[in-house]
Amino acid sequence: MNTKKYGLPEIAVCALNAAIAAALFIFAPGWFKIAAVIPVTMLALVLSYGNLGKAWATWKKAAQLLVMPIGLFLLTLAFVFGVGLTRLITSVFKVRMLDVKFDDRKSYWIERPRREITLEKAERQF
Repeated sequence: MNTKKYGLPEIAVCALNAAIAAALFIFAPGWFKIAAVIPVTMLALVLSYGNLGKAWATWKKAAQLLVMPIGLFLLTLAFVFGVGLTRLITSVFKVRMLDVKFDDRKSYWIERPRREITLEKAERQF
């Protein structure tokens, strides 16, 4: 029979994860009790693999698979309701958010009087 040997790091991680999961499940209000799933999942990964590095790599892959669609969904909502709704409201009420106005001129050049340039003024510009 081939049994796995657990060292101090694995035992410490298991104990810490169990304590965090228990504290979250006992003290967290309402839907936050679901957060207890994370340490319990990590605990199960460590116990099944017997190696903290492999468990962490597996956890990162699983977290990436969960986070990518959620992030895409949230960014889409932010764009649609943030940019799209703002554009719709401003076009309905004819509000110009940037309020940029240009004069109808041929040139925006400003004529300035010529100053005398001497060596002393060039050395001390300010």
